[in-house]
Amino acid sequence: MLLLTLLACPPKDAASLGPAVPVLPAMEAPLYTWSRGAPPDAAVARVAQDLPWDEALSGAAAFLALAATQGDPVDRAQARWAAYRAGWPYPLDEVVVQTVANGDVPERPPGLTGGAVGVARARGARGDAWVWLTSTPPVALEPFRRELPLGHLLELATQDQSPLVVRTAAPDGALAGDKVTLDQGGEWLVELTAADQTWIVPVYVDGPTPADAPYPHVMAPPQGTHEAQAQALEVLDELRATFDAPSLERDPLLDKAAGRALTARVNGQPLPPAADRLGKLGLTGHLYELSCTAPTVPECLDGLYWSIDHRGQLVDPVLAWAGVAASLGPAGVTLVVDLAQE
Repeated sequence: MLLLTLLACPPKDAASLGPAVPVLPAMEAPLYTWSRGAPPDAAVARVAQDLPWDEALSGAAAFLALAATQGDPVDRAQARWAAYRAGWPYPLDEVVVQTVANGDVPERPPGLTGGAVGVARARGARGDAWVWLTSTPPVALEPFRRELPLGHLLELATQDQSPLVVRTAAPDGALAGDKVTLDQGGEWLVELTAADQTWIVPVYVDGPTPADAPYPHVMAPPQGTHEAQAQALEVLDELRATFDAPSLERDPLLDKAAGRALTARVNGQPLPPAADRLGKLGLTGHLYELSCTAPTVPECLDGLYWSIDHRGQLVDPVLAWAGVAASLGPAGVTLVVDLAQE
């Protein structure tokens, strides 16, 4: 689970912790790698001296720290995208953002764990932002490029030859396994499974990595279910627009169907297949039901978007109608989204 913590921290004495001006690691890299290194910032090096500091993961931390100095909020979706661009190909565990006065050094967040840690600081007019990222890679992958030429044969492996299951989704949604020829330009999703963990890494064929995250905005947690529903439709339409898919119209019947599914999910009750339930409403063709839970609506839908099984459903161009149900709880917002073609 990825945890996000925002802290305003009491400073340590910074007098002996290196130069006051932050030195940032590279925020973009062409290779996906896991490589322990030494921080270029002397203050960060001193504070993180006994941690497994990783250059790529720290590049992602630097990107988030710069955003924080501009007053931009940070969420899991932004952290995921920053990690991809910086060359980190593994799931994230924790994201901690700390703010202190310029030149001050915060206390290290308690309980940092993981096989790799990213730490960086950036300076803004209102103070310094420090970002700490942790990750526990299930396996050590051989380095591979994020941007690849058309016709490249994708072959991924672990450094110790431990088992790795690979599935891929082409830009047109076609699914394949490992050792696939990248015969379409655009974004390919690579699903990796190892040590009972599954995660996604994108690669870009015959073109550059996009500059911005698929949904580059951060939303505050919704204050009510109606707000959550409206936010979900807004995020869905923007994600679909990146694939030139049409906007969705909200349908009252689908809202009710999603609501019944949400009630059953919250209460742990079994449900017939979504296609059967939606078919009883007189709907035919492409019918999908998706669900997620996260602190905010964009983070919830971002998890579905970066899924090899659900991406194609979210952005299916034949869809016209949507129904959304939402509930709020300790884990944040839970959504059920029903989608149907016209």
